[in-house]
Formats: sequence, C-alpha cells, structure tokens
Amino acid sequence: MSRTIKYLKVAHVLMYSAIIAVAVACSDSSDPSDPVSPRPVATVAVTPTANALIVGQTASLVATAKDASGNVIAGRAVQWATSNASIATVTAAGVVTAVAEGTTTVSAIGEGKTGQATVSVSPVPVASVRLTPRTAVLDPGATRQLTAVALDADGNVLEGRAIEWTTDAAAVATVSATGLVQAVASGYADIRATIEGKWSTTAITVSTPEPTEQYDLVYERRAFNQLGEIHRLSPSTGVTTKIPLLAAFPGTYARDATPSPDGTRIAFTFAWYPEGSSQLDGEIYVASIDGTNMIRLTNAEGMDDQPVWSPDGTRIAFRSVRSGHGDIWVMGANGTGQTNLTNDFLPATSNEHSPAWSPDGSRIAYSSDIDNYAYVKLWTMRADGSDKRRVLPATAGTDVIDMESSWSPDGSKLAFRRIGNNDSDIVIVTLSTQAVTRIHMDGVQSYPAWSPDGASIAFSSSHENPMSDIYTMKPDGTGLVRLTNGVDSHWRPRWLRTAAAAVVAR
Repeated sequence: MSRTIKYLKVAHVLMYSAIIAVAVACSDSSDPSDPVSPRPVATVAVTPTANALIVGQTASLVATAKDASGNVIAGRAVQWATSNASIATVTAAGVVTAVAEGTTTVSAIGEGKTGQATVSVSPVPVASVRLTPRTAVLDPGATRQLTAVALDADGNVLEGRAIEWTTDAAAVATVSATGLVQAVASGYADIRATIEGKWSTTAITVSTPEPTEQYDLVYERRAFNQLGEIHRLSPSTGVTTKIPLLAAFPGTYARDATPSPDGTRIAFTFAWYPEGSSQLDGEIYVASIDGTNMIRLTNAEGMDDQPVWSPDGTRIAFRSVRSGHGDIWVMGANGTGQTNLTNDFLPATSNEHSPAWSPDGSRIAYSSDIDNYAYVKLWTMRADGSDKRRVLPATAGTDVIDMESSWSPDGSKLAFRRIGNNDSDIVIVTLSTQAVTRIHMDGVQSYPAWSPDGASIAFSSSHENPMSDIYTMKPDGTGLVRLTNGVDSHWRPRWLRTAAAAVVAR
C-alpha cells in the first residue's frame, strides 16, 4: 500500500513538470498579446532594398522583424521615416512616393532596430519635343526665335530640361544655344532641337527677295488623241515653251504640274495605263524647272497624283489611292515621311482629293464625298490632318459638287469649281462669312488658281474652245483674257515665280 502511494506521488511530480515545461516553451511566442515576455527583435529587414522610381510614381515597402536566430517575428509594429522628404516621402504603411530627382534612404524602425532601403528617383522621361514654328521663310540677315519644350507620354510639358540646338546647313542658317536662328544665305536648312535623345526640326528657307517679282503660268497641254505635256506660258508676252520632262518609260505622260514656291522646281505626275487595265496608275516626281534633275518621290500601287507644294517649299501634299480609295497624303519635298492625313474618314465609302495649302501653311483645303457619295464638298484641315471642317454648311448647295480649290493670297477666300444645274463655274467663298459668289460663263470652267498678288485668277475654260483653253480674270469675273488657242486641250494652270527660275528649252 505505501509503495503504491509512493509511485503515485512520483507520477504526479512528472506530470506537473511536463506541464511546466510546455508552458515555458509556449511563453516564447511572437504573439504580442501573449502575457509572457515575447522574443526580442534582433533585426529589421526592408524589402526591396533598392528602388528605382520616376517622379510621381509610388512603391510599397515591407518591413520584416526577426529574432537573433533569424526567425520571423510577426505582428511587431514599425515606424517609417525618410532621410529626405523633398526627394521621396513615406507613409505609415510603408508606401513611398517619388517627389524629385535624387536619392534618399527610407528606414523602418522596430523596437530600437532599424532596416533601410535606398530609393533613387529619376525625372519623368521625355517622350517628344514640341518645336515652334515648324517652318519659317527668312531673308538673309533676318533672325527668328524658335521655342522647344519637352513633353511626357501624356503630352504634359516637362520643365527645366536642357535643349541642344543644331543646324544641318550653317552656310544657310545658324542657330544659337538659345534657339535664335540667323539667316545667312539663300537655301534650305533644318534646325534641330534635341532634348534627352528626343528631337524635332524646323525647316528654314532663306530666300533673297527680288525687287520686282513676275509670274508665268505652268499648265498641262493635251494634243488631240495624244498624251499630255507640261508647258510654260508668259501672260505678258503670250510665249509658250515646253518643259522637257523625260518620260519614265514609253506610254507615260506628264500631268498635275505644280511649281515650287521659289520657282526653281516642279512637282508632277507621270501617269500610264498598265497593260490590260483601264485604271490609270501613276507616281509623283520632282525636277528642276528646266526639266533636269528628275527624282521619283512615290512608289506605291495605284495612283499617286495632284502634288501641291507647301508655301515654304519643304512639304508636298498629294492624293493617293494606295489604300484602295482616295486620301490626302503629305510628304517631305524629298519624298520622306509619307503620311495619310484622311485615313480616319470612312475608308469604305469616302474619297478625298484636290489638296490646296493655305498661304501660311497651317491648313489644307480638299474635296471629300464623306457626307454624300454623289456630291463632293469642300473641307479644310490642319496640316497634320486634325481639326477637319466643312467650308460651307451641310445645308448649302446639297445638289452640287465643289472641288479644285485655290486660296486667295491673304487666306480669306477660296476660289473653286462648282458643278451643278448643267453648269461648271468658278465660285468664290469668303471663309469668315461663308458668302458665295458664282461667276457664270458658258462651257466648262475648272482648275482656278489665284495669282500670288491676288489681282487675278487663272483657270481652264471651254466656253470658246470645246477642248479648253487657259484664261485669266479678275476675282470679280471682269477683265477676261484668253491666253491659249488651237485645237489642243489646255488644263490646270498654276502660277510660277520667274524671279529665280531657270531658262527653259523651247
């Protein structure tokens, strides 16, 4: 009996010892609510340890407390701090916000232990450069201040960025470190503004003014049952000469000739009928005004035609059907950067044609059937294809076709061809009031071209010759002068500045 009691006492002692051991072991818990003293924090680790941010970006940091053995201790509070809040701030939850370019240290402090992370902040990258003006025509010795600003990907202006200014033709125009252009001698120069690897250019034309400028006319002559030729006509003498443009290959003919603003070059179309096809094909070329130095600018399926020079001579707008329908395109005067300006219109149904630059080069007038396939109307848009507007209200002249426009030199009016009611006449519209004046004549009137001095309008007319001749008249329809005659057809007159023109062969 006594031995049994002794064994029971020993068993109770062992059981209580085990309970105490378990209690001691459980008391070293990471639970802060545990009444028994927790394990002390030996280190605090912050992740990620290195952070690369752009101004305005945020990042979340994580602080982890560990004991002396490297075990994670959950639930321990930390305080966040930054060594330079002007570069990056940090919230009580460890969210870092980049403020300005530089480097700072973000710390997490827990029970006297500190963990750190480095935050490097970079400026918002430059996505593009906006340069104004994009073109300028200067006399030798004149200056023009250019302005360049850096833009981010959302189009916001980025302040304080360094600008590098360069010129590709210092003999024509120089540029200072502040963007001031100095015209030196006649010619063309591209001024480039570069900001952090992104750049934009301004096309500078330096032209020596002539004391008295005179103008000839360039037009297309089509002999009966023959292909077209480009001719030059002096309105003052009546002398006509052929511009010798060498055909690209047999069967091609020249059309749509347009002289450059300085009178030294000519853009035109070589057109032909591909074998077995009834649809014309064609490409755009440029040449010196004497027919030499011919260069091909376009090379696409279908017709590229109707080239027109920008007022500064650096760009050419044209019509192309390479996408399956007519669109207005623009390219550099050397054929680079070919861009469709009207591809946002309904491609399955709309056709655009007959581009014409405004005198300041900011807008392009053109014709489009976007509203009604049967009745083409006049539109204008910015030179980049934006801000498309109808010239006349949708309710005006709904049963007529308006096309082949030409700007007055002051940009206040458009002369164009209107077809309707069995007539084809020249019409003048004042853009500010939308007032329209129709100049009626017998026969077909087409292709008006306002003279650079605004005193007259050249155009084609069949009212005396069924095959069409070249005429000039005052903008009010008076002072009619016939400049060509014969059995041939004479089309699409365009004014040519003669002061800088080369001699052409007869």
